[in-house]
Amino acid sequence: MKRIAFIEDAFTGSTLPLAKQFCKDGYIVDIYYLRNSIKEPEGTNCEYNASKDRITAIPDEQLYEIRKYIGSNNINIYLVRLMRPFESVPFLRNIAGCIMNRHLKQMAEFIDSKNYVFVNIVANYNNKRFTNIILYLKSKTILSLHEVWNHYNPSTTPSRLLHTAIKKGTDIVVFSQNSYNDILKIEGINREKVSVIPFGLFESYGSLNPTAPKEPLPQRYFLFYGYMVPYKGLSLIKEAVDILGENLQDYKIVLAGRGNDPVLQQVADDKRFVTIPRFISNTELAFLIRNAYAILCPYKTVSQSGIPQTAFVFNTPIIASDLNGFKEIINEDNGIFFKCNDAKGLADAMLRLINDNSLRNKLSDNIKAFDINHPVFNWNNIRKLYDRFMG
Repeated sequence: MKRIAFIEDAFTGSTLPLAKQFCKDGYIVDIYYLRNSIKEPEGTNCEYNASKDRITAIPDEQLYEIRKYIGSNNINIYLVRLMRPFESVPFLRNIAGCIMNRHLKQMAEFIDSKNYVFVNIVANYNNKRFTNIILYLKSKTILSLHEVWNHYNPSTTPSRLLHTAIKKGTDIVVFSQNSYNDILKIEGINREKVSVIPFGLFESYGSLNPTAPKEPLPQRYFLFYGYMVPYKGLSLIKEAVDILGENLQDYKIVLAGRGNDPVLQQVADDKRFVTIPRFISNTELAFLIRNAYAILCPYKTVSQSGIPQTAFVFNTPIIASDLNGFKEIINEDNGIFFKCNDAKGLADAMLRLINDNSLRNKLSDNIKAFDINHPVFNWNNIRKLYDRFMG
């Protein structure tokens, strides 16, 4: 049987549905996870810890739920534990780096021996460990980028990872037209080597059994979730809630996830907010999204986002900034836009839903037909776009 591989340290929410389609087409799919352990990567309840610095196959019993979702046993997941001690001590760090690179070379040799049709490295733009993997692999390699550059300080200078991919002539995949427009601004990029292949809904979340968080939840709430940093616009939520005042009625705002946004301190004692400032398990996230009135995405900048692809699994509409990265999947049939950085616009959008439950239900009903109405985001169609790398 033909085989393909994915190498990543996150992003299984978009990898597993694609792997499912490849398995349906008769492929064996191997996923290599560059971590010492995994704890519920996106859309799964898989947990495993590797005890040795080597490639370790996750046992079959740990893959039961994933294989049940995939509908096939032709998927394998490997942990690649890399030695990384003494990172704060320059001399010892250099020695450890040499040892890690030796492990990466051994990993590349192992992967090359499998004769994969292609190896898809899934990363963000600055993942340094993936740089040497690209260098060492002899297999047909694709670099799929979930982020194109730093949102805090966009630069046209390529990261080390991108520079290596450009120099080696690696095919690059981005997941939105917005990211494509951004990556073309980076020095040295060959547009002929860049493809736009979107991802569809993160369907594996729907196969999980939702569980309520231990924290008490309000009966009706708007939800913001994810890593909480300033560019995601939490300050706009605080301003919008202040603008709404009594118009917020008995709705509250749930903020779920870790992060260091200063707004978290400002709302810590605000009864209009419920904060869950910790790691959110996938089953808890499924519960939070399924029971939310709407999801808030007041981002100030975005390449593309996995929030709609997750929220839409549970037919939950979104209120989002009118950024191009959102507009490629959110529209007036499944969500509401407001002008970026406009707290009054966000407040007005929230008030529309608060005052019109039928609008919320209409948006939710439209999401149920998302795959039919938007075939570009159908995973079977997406999978066929990867045929271009099989020549």
